[in-house]
Amino acid sequence: MSEEKTTPKIEPTFDEDGNACYQLFTTPKEKNILQRCVVYPDRVIPVIFIPGVMGSNLKDKKGKKIWRLDSNLQILGDWFKENAAVRKKKLDPNETIVDDGGNIIGKSESHLLKTRRQRGWGTVGYTSYATFLDWLQNTLNDFENTPLTSA
Repeated sequence: MSEEKTTPKIEPTFDEDGNACYQLFTTPKEKNILQRCVVYPDRVIPVIFIPGVMGSNLKDKKGKKIWRLDSNLQILGDWFKENAAVRKKKLDPNETIVDDGGNIIGKSESHLLKTRRQRGWGTVGYTSYATFLDWLQNTLNDFENTPLTSA
């Protein structure tokens, strides 16, 4: 029998205050089943990501997308035909706001309290930053490589 089947991995659920809760199960003592509770760090190291020049998705104050970096073809299609005067008018900092509706890498992350969209991933250019942000999060949240220790 593989270790994965004899040692069930119990993921926490979280209450409204963010406290981890574990749904464990009972088994006969003679089966000697060890349950592995996944315990996440008790503190958070904040990482503030600041995109480079033109790395933020933008929309006008009415909600119309102005600068959205969801794909290279889209960028070319939206901007190749525009002259400098039109681009300058569209990108006026007094008339634009950050657009949070950009593409994101959609992954289920049961251990995080907020989704990637809620954490602002849609505000940065997908073509430039999606892969990096995914890598950064996976590296900082390296829970899977934490060794199993016994008391």
